[in-house]
Amino acid sequence: MAKTFGEHENEHVETLETAVKEGGEKPVARPRTKFPLEGEKQILALAAQVENLGAAAYLGAAGLIQSEDVLGTALSIHSIEARHAAALNIATGKEPVPFGDTGLAVPAEMDAVLEMVKPFIAS
Repeated sequence: MAKTFGEHENEHVETLETAVKEGGEKPVARPRTKFPLEGEKQILALAAQVENLGAAAYLGAAGLIQSEDVLGTALSIHSIEARHAAALNIATGKEPVPFGDTGLAVPAEMDAVLEMVKPFIAS
């Protein structure tokens, strides 16, 4: 699962960068990341957290994306992020989809996402 998800994540970055470039824009620089991990349980828990946040972040950003091509790419990625999150939620003993009180996914605002990922950005 880890190898497949890693390959998907690389494909997401490359595909999104290409869509942004084809839209005449410049993609943001890729940050260096740091993940303090010890043991399988911690790795799975962090992966679940990151994938759930990723799905919410793509949903939250959808309304800000002006290019139809970039939006299509982002929505395609969002779908896979949500599937990754569900698989990892199951692997960590949680409900596959954290619906809360509704059957709708909850978007994450950009400021909240940036604050949540700050501990994992090395540069």
